Amino acid sequence: DMVQLGLELSVFSYSAAISACRAEGRWDIALSLLDEMRLRRVAANVVAFNGVISSCESAGEWQRALEVVEVMLASGVRPSVVTCGAAISACGGSQQLAPALVLWSDMQR
Repeated sequence: DMVQLGLELSVFSYSAAISACRAEGRWDIALSLLDEMRLRRVAANVVAFNGVISSCESAGEWQRALEVVEVMLASGVRPSVVTCGAAISACGGSQQLAPALVLWSDMQR
């Protein structure tokens, strides 16, 4: 837990932890950190969301990646080119072309 380590609970510290999760293939912990941010009322930004989406992409968890995009949109955070690329890559890497095309179409709007 970041509090036990004496770390400041900010979007920056969470984003760094999420990035470390991606590097270690721990998409599940990255998702948990995103949930923890919400519970602790730390607003996630595009960098934090992208880190979780990229973690899911790396692990072939395309459905989770799309769920995170939905949470991102519901939170009012605008997706970036990185967001779209990671989510589409997650779908394509798992041979899920239909969801990738829907996402591509949605992001064009």
